[in-house]
Amino acid sequence: MRTRIIANGVRTDHPIPQLPFVDDSILDLNDRVQIENIGRNKGEGLWGREDLTSGVKGGWRAFTTIPSHPNLAWVVKHHPDHGNVVVLVDDEDAVDEYSAEPETALLRRYGGYWWDGDTWHRSTPRIDPVTWHSLYEPVPGARSMTAGELMLSYPDQDHPTDPMTVEAIAADYRKNGLPKKLPPMDRWVRHDLPVWLNARPNPADADRAVVTLTAPELDPASMLTTKDVAARAGVTESTVRAYRARGQMPDPQIEQPTLWSVPVIERWLARRSADETPEPQLSEAETILTTIGYEISGVLNGRRNRHRSKPEIARAVGQILDRYTLGLTDDLYYGAELHATYMAQDMNRSLQDGSFFRGLADRTMDHLILLAESKPRTARAALQRMMDKLIGDGRDREEVLRYIVNHPDLINRPDLRDWITAAVTPA
Repeated sequence: MRTRIIANGVRTDHPIPQLPFVDDSILDLNDRVQIENIGRNKGEGLWGREDLTSGVKGGWRAFTTIPSHPNLAWVVKHHPDHGNVVVLVDDEDAVDEYSAEPETALLRRYGGYWWDGDTWHRSTPRIDPVTWHSLYEPVPGARSMTAGELMLSYPDQDHPTDPMTVEAIAADYRKNGLPKKLPPMDRWVRHDLPVWLNARPNPADADRAVVTLTAPELDPASMLTTKDVAARAGVTESTVRAYRARGQMPDPQIEQPTLWSVPVIERWLARRSADETPEPQLSEAETILTTIGYEISGVLNGRRNRHRSKPEIARAVGQILDRYTLGLTDDLYYGAELHATYMAQDMNRSLQDGSFFRGLADRTMDHLILLAESKPRTARAALQRMMDKLIGDGRDREEVLRYIVNHPDLINRPDLRDWITAAVTPA
């Protein structure tokens, strides 16, 4: 699913077409730590982060929730030769936009086609069968189009006005959400680009500002409609729309009307065909644990929940468990609970740079202690189910065990610590 990008910062060096420009003076574009600190730890629901860009010497990226409007966030990507890309996004999408792969992508256009400062690449990678690395193909015949070229194509620009304030766009976004239809390109060039250019110290910046690209495969006449994609995939048009809604296929390169480039669909169909190889049937336990794992990931990873409190994580885990585990045997239920809570804890840790609660959530540990004391066989089976699933997913047995036995509730219970260690240690 696409990130909800709401507007350009007025000091961006590479504007996204057909989006308005917003005052971004709160940001020091020479100081990534300042950007991070605007929102980081400034209150509940506020966050920020900064990192160097792997593979780009001198490159960095940063994001921050806006404290006065916590449903919005700024994301900045800096390239040492090509300047800054500054966008305003829905705060729930800030982490996704900030951490989008590959890191070297400075600009994204046409449903994920991306530019690293030198070359445009297609959105869907080829997977190397030996290394499993993602290999992105260059776009044949691609040419960058600048803001200056667009302004020559649509002369008679309006007199520049001031950029929108964050307050104004926040109010509009709360009321209306994203616009269902973007303004025509000629209106954006004539009305909005002068706002951006008026804020630039050098008018020649328009000739250096990469706005979009052209390429033979992105000519609408050669692209695929929903009907065309359905015919190639051997499914109905409604099935293609369902794939889109569930995020099971690439985003279209053009939204209005909906069009995909031929290479993107061909890559998707090739991968889809490979994925249809029959898979071994999962047991009931594996199915439940896998389903809960996906659900936990979707609820807690990379969204507003990235720094939830301990009780909030316990509640979220409980709601997911209640949804999927009615009628299960005790060992499977508690195994699922242990697995889900461990995943929630682990994600929370990774998204807070190590600042996470030690041990499992309170509700889960209470259940585990009660089971160990009253139904040790059930507790042992639940622990083993969790451990088998986590080890199968590539987790380290000693690491998982350490997180469990170091829970504060077990510090003064060496008998239970020893019993849990024995329960999950292979004979």
